[in-house]
Amino acid sequence: AGIPKQAKFYCFCYPLLHDKVEELASKHRRTPTDALGSFLRLGGFLYFNEMYEVVSITALSVSAADKSETRCVLHLGPSLDLPTTAIKPLQRAKRWWPVTHKAAARLGYSHMAYIR
Repeated sequence: AGIPKQAKFYCFCYPLLHDKVEELASKHRRTPTDALGSFLRLGGFLYFNEMYEVVSITALSVSAADKSETRCVLHLGPSLDLPTTAIKPLQRAKRWWPVTHKAAARLGYSHMAYIR
């Protein structure tokens, strides 16, 4: 899964809302489609060693894998209409987020949930 051997701990970093990513990209003269843009727009993982020092950062990506890099793919299923009884607990736990990627919105996704 691309996890570094020296990693002892990890965390998931939630994405920023799309407008905030565009604002940061413009301010720092970056394209929102590079690795940093993907990290901000889609989220990613931070890996730490036993001293809690960052040893690797992995951004989620929806682009085709570059053959020169080792990548893993996150597969999303079809968008589903969830009942309110499923959405309410996710909202209370602050795990129900609007999608942050325009292509996902065009495919019918409106929100996403992070579930442990």
